[in-house]
Amino acid sequence: MSRRAKYTNWLPAALTALSCVLSVHPMACVEAARILGFFASPSKSHIIVHCSVADALAQAGHDVTVIASGPNVRQQAKYKYIELEIMGDHPLMSSDIVDKPKPFWRRFGSFLAVINRNANETHHNPRVQQFLRQHHAGDFDLLLFGYFMNDFQLGLAAHFRCPIVVSFMIQPIYAVNKFVGNPSETAYVPGIFGYLVQPMKFLERVKNMIVAMIEEIVIQKMQDYHGSKYYNYNFPSDRYPPLDEVRKNVS
Repeated sequence: MSRRAKYTNWLPAALTALSCVLSVHPMACVEAARILGFFASPSKSHIIVHCSVADALAQAGHDVTVIASGPNVRQQAKYKYIELEIMGDHPLMSSDIVDKPKPFWRRFGSFLAVINRNANETHHNPRVQQFLRQHHAGDFDLLLFGYFMNDFQLGLAAHFRCPIVVSFMIQPIYAVNKFVGNPSETAYVPGIFGYLVQPMKFLERVKNMIVAMIEEIVIQKMQDYHGSKYYNYNFPSDRYPPLDEVRKNVS
């Protein structure tokens, strides 16, 4: 038999074997991550966004557990769901905000206080506390965190000693940009508190930069105050790293 004939005879078998290897190899390389989704927002619209992300991860084959406020908004999802009753009023419906109409940036102190008070009540929900007692460092590979100015609950990642991915519903605010190292680009990107849209004229750019400075210097300081207050209470320094260190673990 000629060399060419021999080559022709084994070529189909080789191609078949190669195709089998290529089809099996990607599946063998994929490992399911153990992901905890924590979505403590009182707003159903926020939960819909966060649970959509969690469902996509579960559909991709990851082992996803979701702890969230209210009923499961994606009944057919493949993740495990732990429902928490909604604690307190929706922050935007707080009596301080509804009964005392002021510019939003002036109401933000009351807004943050309500958010963090509700988040703290959620954190002490019996189901959350039971979950934390039953699960420890190494039980999860990732915390998918629904962010709603509830910085102190990032301490959950310190509890499980895992990295954090933040899920946010709208355009990034200063705090979110700070988490992931994104520049705010205030010269041409309108901030959420300035109620401006692109393209901005010169005076609008000036206003945008002033509002951005207020957000960074005033609002962020208020967030840091509430975040540190509740973090130090729920995640004591003898067992957990400082909040600033935990924030560095956000992707």
